Amino acid sequence: MSLASGTFVLLVRLFFILAAQVPPAGLRKENGKLKINYTFANGETSDVEVREEIGNLILDSRREESNQDRKERYHCYSLDAAEYEGEDYADGSTPETELFLQLENQRIKKAFEQLSEVQRRRLLMLAEGVSLREIARREGKDIKSIRESIEGARKKFLKYF
Repeated sequence: MSLASGTFVLLVRLFFILAAQVPPAGLRKENGKLKINYTFANGETSDVEVREEIGNLILDSRREESNQDRKERYHCYSLDAAEYEGEDYADGSTPETELFLQLENQRIKKAFEQLSEVQRRRLLMLAEGVSLREIARREGKDIKSIRESIEGARKKFLKYF
């Protein structure tokens, strides 16, 4: 490795170390050489002389970063994102569907409140997948009475729903 390439690598490393700590404040040309001025948090300033390729790299990097910041700052997502961006950006819920679900839940809750405690308990067990025989066994009742109770609960629920 020649001295020039070693210096280049050192300057690149120095640039990334300094850039990670404090962003460069300025890039200027003096006597045909590019100089980067860094201002640190404690107020100290430092000038680093770089070759033109490094200066161009820094300018390109700053330009790309600025453009990316601007894109992120002004990018808005539309409610119609699914049409343009795919299902990753839209889950299909809209304010209308959310309101509809909320109203349906209120209707179900009101209808469920009209049932007796026994009917509610039995319907919930049935909804969990417990068979009529198992419900009868758990409650110590005849399967016929369980069936009649659940049928009555179903009719009552539909009446108020």
